[in-house]
Amino acid sequence: MLLGVIHIHATLRMLFQYQLPESPKVLEAQEIIQDQQQLFGQNSFSQKTFHTFNLIFEKLLAFSENFTYHSDFDESDIHNQIMTYFTIGCNFELPNIVILDARDPSSSNSAVYKCLKMYENEISIGNNDYINVAADEAIFRHGISYCKANNKTKMILRQWHTSKDMMSMLITIFSGYGIFNIAGILGVQFLDKLEKGVDFRATSKVLELIWVAVGLAIHLYAKKKKQTLDDILEENKLIKIWYLYFQWASYWRAHWFGI
Repeated sequence: MLLGVIHIHATLRMLFQYQLPESPKVLEAQEIIQDQQQLFGQNSFSQKTFHTFNLIFEKLLAFSENFTYHSDFDESDIHNQIMTYFTIGCNFELPNIVILDARDPSSSNSAVYKCLKMYENEISIGNNDYINVAADEAIFRHGISYCKANNKTKMILRQWHTSKDMMSMLITIFSGYGIFNIAGILGVQFLDKLEKGVDFRATSKVLELIWVAVGLAIHLYAKKKKQTLDDILEENKLIKIWYLYFQWASYWRAHWFGI
Protein backbone atom coordinates (compact mmCIF):
# COMPACT_ATOMS: atom_id res chain seq x y z
CA MET A 1 0.00 0.00 0.00
CA LEU A 2 1.32 3.43 -0.97
CA LEU A 3 1.21 6.30 1.49
CA GLY A 4 1.58 9.87 0.26
CA VAL A 5 2.76 12.63 2.60
CA ILE A 6 2.15 16.00 1.01
CA HIS A 7 3.98 19.23 1.78
CA ILE A 8 2.39 22.44 0.51
CA HIS A 9 4.44 25.60 0.74
CA ALA A 10 4.28 29.01 -0.90
CA THR A 11 5.54 27.89 -4.33
CA LEU A 12 7.10 24.41 -4.02
CA ARG A 13 5.01 21.22 -4.11
CA MET A 14 6.68 18.01 -2.99
CA LEU A 15 5.26 14.52 -2.73
CA PHE A 16 6.87 11.92 -0.45
CA GLN A 17 5.70 8.41 -1.38
CA TYR A 18 6.17 5.64 1.19
CA GLN A 19 5.47 1.95 0.76
CA LEU A 20 3.65 0.77 3.88
CA PRO A 21 4.89 -2.59 5.25
CA GLU A 22 1.27 -3.70 5.58
CA SER A 23 -2.16 -2.26 5.07
CA PRO A 24 -3.41 -0.42 8.18
CA LYS A 25 -6.57 -1.65 9.84
CA VAL A 26 -9.26 0.98 9.38
CA LEU A 27 -12.59 0.35 11.07
CA GLU A 28 -15.54 1.09 8.83
CA ALA A 29 -18.84 2.25 10.32
CA GLN A 30 -20.44 -1.20 9.94
CA GLU A 31 -17.53 -2.86 11.78
CA ILE A 32 -17.85 -0.36 14.65
CA ILE A 33 -21.55 -1.18 14.98
CA GLN A 34 -20.87 -4.93 14.93
CA ASP A 35 -18.16 -4.53 17.56
CA GLN A 36 -20.58 -2.41 19.62
CA GLN A 37 -18.08 0.45 19.73
CA GLN A 38 -19.33 4.01 19.91
CA LEU A 39 -18.40 6.73 17.45
CA PHE A 40 -18.21 9.18 20.37
CA GLY A 41 -17.19 8.64 23.97
CA GLN A 42 -15.21 5.75 25.40
CA ASN A 43 -14.41 2.65 23.41
CA SER A 44 -12.45 -0.47 24.29
CA PHE A 45 -9.13 1.10 23.22
CA SER A 46 -9.53 4.24 25.35
CA GLN A 47 -10.62 2.19 28.35
CA LYS A 48 -7.61 -0.13 27.99
CA THR A 49 -5.24 2.85 27.66
CA PHE A 50 -6.66 4.58 30.73
CA HIS A 51 -6.33 1.33 32.68
CA THR A 52 -2.68 1.06 31.57
CA PHE A 53 -1.93 4.59 32.78
CA ASN A 54 -3.46 3.79 36.17
CA LEU A 55 -1.32 0.67 36.48
CA ILE A 56 1.80 2.75 35.79
CA PHE A 57 0.91 5.27 38.50
CA GLU A 58 0.28 2.46 40.99
CA LYS A 59 3.50 0.70 40.01
CA LEU A 60 5.63 3.79 40.57
CA LEU A 61 3.89 4.71 43.82
CA ALA A 62 4.35 1.11 45.06
CA PHE A 63 1.88 1.34 47.96
CA SER A 64 2.48 -0.78 51.05
CA GLU A 65 -0.14 -2.11 53.47
CA ASN A 66 0.50 0.69 55.99
CA PHE A 67 0.07 3.39 53.32
CA THR A 68 3.69 4.21 52.64
CA TYR A 69 4.63 4.85 49.05
CA HIS A 70 7.55 5.82 46.82
CA SER A 71 8.06 9.42 45.74
CA ASP A 72 11.49 9.19 44.12
CA PHE A 73 10.23 9.63 40.55
CA ASP A 74 9.05 12.46 38.33
CA GLU A 75 7.09 13.03 35.10
CA SER A 76 9.98 11.74 32.97
CA ASP A 77 9.78 8.37 34.74
CA ILE A 78 6.04 8.20 34.07
CA HIS A 79 6.68 9.18 30.45
CA ASN A 80 9.33 6.45 30.03
CA GLN A 81 7.07 3.81 31.56
CA ILE A 82 4.21 4.76 29.26
CA MET A 83 6.42 4.67 26.17
CA THR A 84 7.16 0.99 26.80
CA TYR A 85 3.55 0.34 25.75
CA PHE A 86 3.89 2.21 22.44
CA THR A 87 5.72 1.18 19.29
CA ILE A 88 8.36 3.82 18.53
CA GLY A 89 9.54 4.67 15.03
CA CYS A 90 8.37 3.78 11.53
CA ASN A 91 9.83 0.86 9.60
CA PHE A 92 9.48 2.53 6.21
CA GLU A 93 11.85 2.33 3.29
CA LEU A 94 13.32 5.58 1.98
CA PRO A 95 10.56 7.61 0.29
CA ASN A 96 10.22 8.35 -3.40
CA ILE A 97 10.37 12.14 -3.61
CA VAL A 98 8.52 13.89 -6.42
CA ILE A 99 8.94 17.63 -6.99
CA LEU A 100 5.85 18.92 -8.77
CA ASP A 101 5.34 22.07 -10.78
CA ALA A 102 5.29 25.37 -8.91
CA ARG A 103 1.92 27.05 -8.55
CA ASP A 104 0.37 30.09 -6.91
CA PRO A 105 0.60 30.38 -3.11
CA SER A 106 -1.83 28.00 -1.35
CA SER A 107 -3.90 30.79 0.17
CA SER A 108 -7.05 30.49 -1.94
CA ASN A 109 -9.50 27.76 -2.87
CA SER A 110 -8.49 27.78 -6.53
CA ALA A 111 -4.77 27.38 -5.74
CA VAL A 112 -5.42 24.49 -3.37
CA TYR A 113 -7.78 22.85 -5.90
CA LYS A 114 -5.06 22.94 -8.58
CA CYS A 115 -2.56 21.48 -6.14
CA LEU A 116 -4.85 18.61 -5.09
CA LYS A 117 -5.63 17.86 -8.73
CA MET A 118 -1.90 17.77 -9.45
CA TYR A 119 -1.40 15.18 -6.69
CA GLU A 120 -4.21 13.03 -8.10
CA ASN A 121 -2.65 13.08 -11.56
CA GLU A 122 0.79 12.22 -10.19
CA ILE A 123 -0.42 9.20 -8.21
CA SER A 124 -2.78 7.95 -10.95
CA ILE A 125 -5.70 6.98 -8.73
CA GLY A 126 -7.81 4.01 -9.80
CA ASN A 127 -11.56 4.15 -10.33
CA ASN A 128 -12.39 2.90 -6.84
CA ASP A 129 -9.43 4.43 -5.00
CA TYR A 130 -8.82 7.73 -3.26
CA ILE A 131 -6.04 9.61 -1.49
CA ASN A 132 -5.94 10.93 2.07
CA VAL A 133 -4.38 14.38 2.31
CA ALA A 134 -3.08 15.35 5.76
CA ALA A 135 -2.80 19.12 5.96
CA ASP A 136 -2.63 22.02 8.38
CA GLU A 137 -5.79 23.88 9.35
CA ALA A 138 -5.62 26.50 6.59
CA ILE A 139 -5.18 23.97 3.76
CA PHE A 140 -7.71 21.66 5.42
CA ARG A 141 -10.41 24.34 5.31
CA HIS A 142 -9.65 25.19 1.68
CA GLY A 143 -9.74 21.52 0.70
CA ILE A 144 -13.06 20.57 2.29
CA SER A 145 -15.16 22.10 -0.48
CA TYR A 146 -12.95 20.39 -3.07
CA CYS A 147 -13.61 17.01 -1.48
CA LYS A 148 -17.36 17.55 -1.59
CA ALA A 149 -17.18 17.77 -5.37
CA ASN A 150 -14.45 15.15 -5.82
CA ASN A 151 -14.66 11.78 -4.09
CA LYS A 152 -11.09 10.89 -5.08
CA THR A 153 -9.66 13.03 -2.27
CA LYS A 154 -10.30 13.03 1.47
CA MET A 155 -8.90 15.69 3.81
CA ILE A 156 -7.38 14.84 7.21
CA LEU A 157 -6.45 17.44 9.79
CA ARG A 158 -2.87 16.81 10.88
CA GLN A 159 -2.46 15.24 14.33
CA TRP A 160 -0.64 18.28 15.71
CA HIS A 161 -3.78 20.38 15.22
CA THR A 162 -5.97 17.69 16.79
CA SER A 163 -3.69 17.63 19.85
CA LYS A 164 -3.76 21.44 20.05
CA ASP A 165 -7.58 21.42 19.96
CA MET A 166 -7.68 18.81 22.71
CA MET A 167 -5.44 20.98 24.90
CA SER A 168 -7.64 24.03 24.32
CA MET A 169 -10.69 21.96 25.25
CA LEU A 170 -9.12 20.86 28.54
CA ILE A 171 -8.16 24.42 29.48
CA THR A 172 -11.63 25.75 28.60
CA ILE A 173 -13.53 23.07 30.52
CA PHE A 174 -11.47 23.35 33.70
CA SER A 175 -10.81 27.10 33.58
CA GLY A 176 -13.51 27.63 36.21
CA TYR A 177 -12.19 24.98 38.58
CA GLY A 178 -8.71 26.26 39.39
CA ILE A 179 -6.55 25.06 36.51
CA PHE A 180 -5.01 28.54 36.18
CA ASN A 181 -4.20 28.54 39.89
CA ILE A 182 -2.34 25.26 39.50
CA ALA A 183 -0.54 26.63 36.43
CA GLY A 184 0.49 29.66 38.47
CA ILE A 185 1.94 27.41 41.18
CA LEU A 186 3.95 25.67 38.45
CA GLY A 187 5.46 29.01 37.51
CA VAL A 188 3.34 30.06 34.51
CA GLN A 189 3.37 33.86 34.37
CA PHE A 190 1.35 34.62 31.22
CA LEU A 191 -1.92 32.78 31.80
CA ASP A 192 -3.58 34.48 28.82
CA LYS A 193 -0.94 32.92 26.54
CA LEU A 194 -1.57 29.54 28.16
CA GLU A 195 -5.32 29.88 27.56
CA LYS A 196 -4.79 30.67 23.87
CA GLY A 197 -2.20 27.91 23.44
CA VAL A 198 0.28 30.32 21.85
CA ASP A 199 3.29 28.11 22.63
CA PHE A 200 2.35 24.52 21.86
CA ARG A 201 5.28 22.90 23.67
CA ALA A 202 4.94 25.07 26.78
CA THR A 203 1.17 24.51 26.99
CA SER A 204 1.65 20.77 26.50
CA LYS A 205 4.27 20.65 29.26
CA VAL A 206 2.07 22.57 31.72
CA LEU A 207 -0.94 20.32 31.09
CA GLU A 208 1.27 17.25 31.40
CA LEU A 209 2.60 18.39 34.79
CA ILE A 210 -0.95 19.10 35.97
CA TRP A 211 -2.00 15.67 34.71
CA VAL A 212 0.82 14.03 36.67
CA ALA A 213 0.05 16.00 39.85
CA VAL A 214 -3.68 15.30 39.65
CA GLY A 215 -3.06 11.63 38.82
CA LEU A 216 -0.85 11.18 41.86
CA ALA A 217 -3.32 13.00 44.11
CA ILE A 218 -6.23 10.91 42.84
CA HIS A 219 -4.40 7.62 43.41
CA LEU A 220 -3.25 8.70 46.89
CA TYR A 221 -6.80 9.76 47.77
CA ALA A 222 -8.35 6.51 46.53
CA LYS A 223 -5.75 4.40 48.35
CA LYS A 224 -6.19 6.30 51.61
CA LYS A 225 -9.98 5.97 51.40
CA LYS A 226 -9.62 2.29 50.36
CA GLN A 227 -11.68 2.98 47.26
CA THR A 228 -11.41 2.16 43.60
CA LEU A 229 -11.07 4.96 41.06
CA ASP A 230 -14.63 4.30 39.89
CA ASP A 231 -15.86 5.08 43.41
CA ILE A 232 -14.53 8.64 43.04
CA LEU A 233 -17.31 9.43 40.57
CA GLU A 234 -19.70 9.10 43.52
CA GLU A 235 -17.63 11.49 45.62
CA ASN A 236 -18.11 15.21 46.19
CA LYS A 237 -18.02 17.58 43.25
CA LEU A 238 -14.41 18.79 43.59
CA ILE A 239 -12.84 15.31 43.67
CA LYS A 240 -15.05 14.15 40.83
CA ILE A 241 -14.11 17.14 38.65
CA TRP A 242 -10.38 16.54 38.95
CA TYR A 243 -10.80 12.81 38.45
CA LEU A 244 -12.49 13.68 35.14
CA TYR A 245 -9.55 15.96 34.28
CA PHE A 246 -7.17 13.07 34.89
CA GLN A 247 -9.30 10.77 32.76
CA TRP A 248 -9.82 13.15 29.82
CA ALA A 249 -6.23 14.38 29.90
CA SER A 250 -5.17 10.72 29.76
CA TYR A 251 -6.91 10.42 26.40
CA TRP A 252 -5.03 13.49 25.21
CA ARG A 253 -1.72 12.09 26.50
CA ALA A 254 -2.41 8.79 24.71
CA HIS A 255 -3.00 10.74 21.50
CA TRP A 256 0.23 12.68 22.03
CA PHE A 257 2.23 9.50 22.76
CA GLY A 258 0.73 7.93 19.64
CA ILE A 259 2.05 10.80 17.54
